[in-house]
Amino acid sequence: MIQREELKGFWYLPNHPENKIPGTLFFIPGDEIRLELIGGIEFGIEDLLKTRFLEVIHGITHENEKVTLFFCHGYGILNFSSSFPLMNYKCKYLIRGKHIISVKDGVYDSALVDMTSLYDWYPAARIHNEIYFSDHNKQQKINLSLDDSTYWEEVIKLDDNFTIKFFGVGDFNHSFDLKSFELKQNTLFEILANNQKKSFFELLKKIEIFKQFLSLASLSTVQYLSITLYDSDDYQLSEKGNKIFNTSHLYFIQDKVDNARLSRYQFLFTHEDIIEIIPDILVKWYSIEQDLSPIRNHLIESIKTKKVFTSLDFLIIVQALEGYHRRFIDTNKRKLSVRINELYKLFGDIQKIKNSPININHVVKSRDYYSHFFAKDSEVLDGIELFELTEQLRILLICSVLQLIGFNKELISKIINKNEKL
Repeated sequence: MIQREELKGFWYLPNHPENKIPGTLFFIPGDEIRLELIGGIEFGIEDLLKTRFLEVIHGITHENEKVTLFFCHGYGILNFSSSFPLMNYKCKYLIRGKHIISVKDGVYDSALVDMTSLYDWYPAARIHNEIYFSDHNKQQKINLSLDDSTYWEEVIKLDDNFTIKFFGVGDFNHSFDLKSFELKQNTLFEILANNQKKSFFELLKKIEIFKQFLSLASLSTVQYLSITLYDSDDYQLSEKGNKIFNTSHLYFIQDKVDNARLSRYQFLFTHEDIIEIIPDILVKWYSIEQDLSPIRNHLIESIKTKKVFTSLDFLIIVQALEGYHRRFIDTNKRKLSVRINELYKLFGDIQKIKNSPININHVVKSRDYYSHFFAKDSEVLDGIELFELTEQLRILLICSVLQLIGFNKELISKIINKNEKL
């Protein structure tokens, strides 16, 4: 999903397979999924001069691979010096490996996901190394091993419909002449449908919820490296009668992010920090998805790496804190100052919060100025002072969300105080 792709083939509407149009599909990470057709997939040259929307387009590539495109917006390019027009469609989702009629089609049993930060959050630990030294403290021998007996998986049932699984994988490769060797390991995430097949869209929504959890844990924006979809009924039989399952690969456009590898001290928390309670934490994270969704979205937005800080970053945090208090603590009509003060008292014994007291008047006055355009006075902050206030409130919001999903005060204090990014 992070590599540029170019697929040549024939393209058609699911209900008109006889009307195949040649063209090229371009997947440009962080930019677009664009289908360029030689001629129009719909009848009539006048259609090329209009903006068109098609929910589904099917394709067969030059390598006989099935492709499905969803939510395609078309526009024509007509060059009067050319004997044929070009039709372009910008699409939202691309599935390689299967033809699907609707985003609602329940055809998949599971989705396997590789994403940034996951290995660092939960190391695979499949490869072991031993270094031996001589009596003179000189490195004498190194043993590297990948043992299949060390395969592990962690399975967590979320509800009657979905189960998630983490597992470690390892690979060993060498050149034909044994001149070079390569060992690799990784941690993968899988979402499984429990009772009946799900659409790719349903699986993706569940994957997105975990992605947000990992973004919170890593205090960074997580990106998908690949999403592979599995259908237990889609397979071929080998000569020995073994099932060889066909897979589908899901593509869509993600924001461009800097995916530098993190050290364990840059994480808000790792799997090791919550190893005893992770099933309860993740079940709660998923179960309150609807209630927490807008606050969680604001929190994730606030932790993205940005080149420029603006007052909007401050307003996002304040709005999330106010909404959190209203929804989960006190549904009555209360002033912003009261809500922020109660949250501050709730977590005021955490060292990082205690060392940097929050001025409630600055919060309220600054919110009123930037959000409601009140007159500016001496208690309205800007520049570096507004940035520092936003960072203080961000810690308060993180503490609030962690407590909601099952972290106790002692654990919250421990992970907040040790983190070097807060």
